[in-house]
Amino acid sequence: MRRINATEARVHLGDRLRRVTTGGESVIVERGGERPECEPRRATLRRALAVGDEIQRAPVGAGLPHAEDVIHAGRDDRIAELDAGALAER
Repeated sequence: MRRINATEARVHLGDRLRRVTTGGESVIVERGGERPECEPRRATLRRALAVGDEIQRAPVGAGLPHAEDVIHAGRDDRIAELDAGALAER
């Protein structure tokens, strides 16, 4: 995995995108020497896996949850997490 700073990412955006999409290169863009927070992505992945588990446990013919409902629930969860974090910082 390659780490680059924000300026390098901006200057060489096209080249970096090509390397990621066609070459499979992984890149972390840092700003001020710090990595972006990965926890929101992990929380989203956990929620997606939980939805997959719910689908597998559902009886045959029960139907799938509507994608919009899943997306809205995920957004609501994330907003609640952000609000809780903002309150904790006060």
